[in-house]
Amino acid sequence: MAKPVINYKGYMADNPADRTGPKICVPQIVDRNQVLTLEQIVADAIDRGLIAGLKSSAAKSIADGVMLQLGRTLNGGTGVIFGEFFAVRPYLTGTIENMLAPITSANKLRVRFVPGSEYKLDGAEFSFHNVTESESVPEITEVVPSGVGSASGTWSAEHDLNIIGRNLKLAENDVVALYNCTGETPVKVSDLMPAEFTSVTDVMLTLPQSYLEEHPTLPAKLGLKVVKKITVDGIEQTIESNMYVATKAA
Repeated sequence: MAKPVINYKGYMADNPADRTGPKICVPQIVDRNQVLTLEQIVADAIDRGLIAGLKSSAAKSIADGVMLQLGRTLNGGTGVIFGEFFAVRPYLTGTIENMLAPITSANKLRVRFVPGSEYKLDGAEFSFHNVTESESVPEITEVVPSGVGSASGTWSAEHDLNIIGRNLKLAENDVVALYNCTGETPVKVSDLMPAEFTSVTDVMLTLPQSYLEEHPTLPAKLGLKVVKKITVDGIEQTIESNMYVATKAA
């Protein structure tokens, strides 16, 4: 059975531990419109036989009745415990001057939902998907020399090198990082600036044969990664593509 998918986005926010320092990026769940009403929950429970002796047509009156009584109870200053599932309790916001100080207008009375042991969520049971639209993450899907009959996943000093994928177009401060991948750990060799490519589009970057010819010490296993600078909420961030390793053609 496929795991439920939780869509999220990253938002820049003040660091609660240091509000004068750099902002931090926090994940927040999106698709909040994907919810069920209490009426639908009750109706589904009736259909599954979890609430015996009732018809689905009674779901609305049951849901409304429970919520009205819950509201009346909370407004009476009493919390409600729903077994091992959750509790609903009134609480106060803000601070007071000292342990004996009275409540002021800065202290608001609110309601808090407290999950119980039966409602604890296990992150391992979900799949998480980042849907941030402001960040077009680059991806390299193929690297192939321009020569006829050249094999994908190789590079040659005798041909231009085409880097193929999506969201590859380079801005002024973006680079293609080159790595030596002959060992167990990739070692960065250099950064290629946009001006070093003869073709720069969203789907393909072309590194001219002249560059490869002029750099005979490039490693046999050449790692390539597109690195972009983006600004979100006034904060500059770096996003990187996957590492693609091309082997020097024999």
